[in-house]
Amino acid sequence: MVGSRMSIASPARSTPNGLITLLFHLSHAASQGQLDPVLVRDLGKRIYIEIDACRTDEAKSQVELKLLSEAMFRFEDTLLAARSHMLLASIRRLGSTERPHPEADRGAGQHEGGPPIPTNRPPNPSPVTARCTDYLEPLATLDQGDSPL
Repeated sequence: MVGSRMSIASPARSTPNGLITLLFHLSHAASQGQLDPVLVRDLGKRIYIEIDACRTDEAKSQVELKLLSEAMFRFEDTLLAARSHMLLASIRRLGSTERPHPEADRGAGQHEGGPPIPTNRPPNPSPVTARCTDYLEPLATLDQGDSPL
């Protein structure tokens, strides 16, 4: 069927050299900005299925498997760099079009519908702190020989 997604992976018909070449081509196109990094990532997932099938085949040489692993590493590294570049560009675009919050234009200490907030307010002791200082003064006089009460 056209447009339907196949859930069953086809048997591996790809050679390690073909997969290596494909990974390098995709890496190059992604690094040059010729392909969308999301598309490259999705293609990579499909290619990794083929790579796993190649690895299970005992007839492959260790040299081919090593080259395949190196190509996968470079592909992932390039894909990460391309996606990072895409995200940073999006953040820059967002920052350039973003308008500051309306309250950012106000001076320090101003807020809606009320008097300006003082910038250097004296500390407001809590009731607990005030009660503690009431007991500390009589305790300080104990050393002087006076009766605290």
